[in-house]
Amino acid sequence: MPRDIKGKMLDAVANKIYSYTAYASAEQIKQVAKALTGKYPSLKCSTTVEGWEAWAHSISSKMGNFRSKLRKLGCEEVHVNGGKRSRVSRPDAPPPAANIKKARKGELNFQPNLPAKETEESLEQYREKLVAEMKKTNPDMSEVNRHMALTFAVCQKEVNGMALIATVNERWPALFTESQVDTIL
Repeated sequence: MPRDIKGKMLDAVANKIYSYTAYASAEQIKQVAKALTGKYPSLKCSTTVEGWEAWAHSISSKMGNFRSKLRKLGCEEVHVNGGKRSRVSRPDAPPPAANIKKARKGELNFQPNLPAKETEESLEQYREKLVAEMKKTNPDMSEVNRHMALTFAVCQKEVNGMALIATVNERWPALFTESQVDTIL
């Protein structure tokens, strides 16, 4: 197979995998490689036993390269685990991200990007509407859940920086409701 075509195929596969998770496990990558060679038997590698192992290795490498490109573009989700920083060349830089657990939704170090077509100012307006709705005797929980989903990225950044639960509860009163706790878990 020509190298440029294989590269384009791997880019498409990495993009699709990233739409599900930024850090696919070895088992998930293995399943993708098996499905790819199962659907297109001509892609099987004759030098390996099963035929999909080379594709699994290529997909794994492409995912790492894909995350590096996103990190350079400023993607918050993968930036939290990035870092080949040297103490010698950049002593003021934060330490490398060695032994940091991979970011997953619901964990403290998960840093999502802002939703498309939204700014921090527009999300602040949604947060204020959320606070006003929660002050009502019977808040509309569907609206509250919608606003919480929209402002998830801003909420996550703020919660990571706040130390007191009282402050978090004041700014995000719906965060401790049963429906939000169920959503996180």
